[in-house]
Amino acid sequence: MMRVLVIDDFTGMRDVLIDILREHSDVDVVGAGGNGQDAVELAESRRPDVIVMDITMPRCSGVEATRIITQRFPDMRVIGVTALDDDASEAAMRDAGACGFLLKEQAPDRLYSLVHAAHYR
Repeated sequence: MMRVLVIDDFTGMRDVLIDILREHSDVDVVGAGGNGQDAVELAESRRPDVIVMDITMPRCSGVEATRIITQRFPDMRVIGVTALDDDASEAAMRDAGACGFLLKEQAPDRLYSLVHAAHYR
């Protein structure tokens, strides 16, 4: 069973990501939050295997939260998600420790496979 945490500041998108993941019987969505600070706190308390992390969020960005989480919990995998199709966003997330990157529009087709690959890496 893959334990997954979903972080996105837009509730509608967060719900879409959760719904996509819950279609798969080997995924347990263990929590959800709306900013990078939530991500850090939930990573500590819920201990997910994989975190699906929006990049641009208030209070603490996905990039900063990813940096903190991957330093504290090296075995946790982070997949960055964004609506912006630019190389700088992907590079920033990978530099922070993310193992994958996804445009939100690709989520229906690619989210599960990226989570699966991250978990079994």
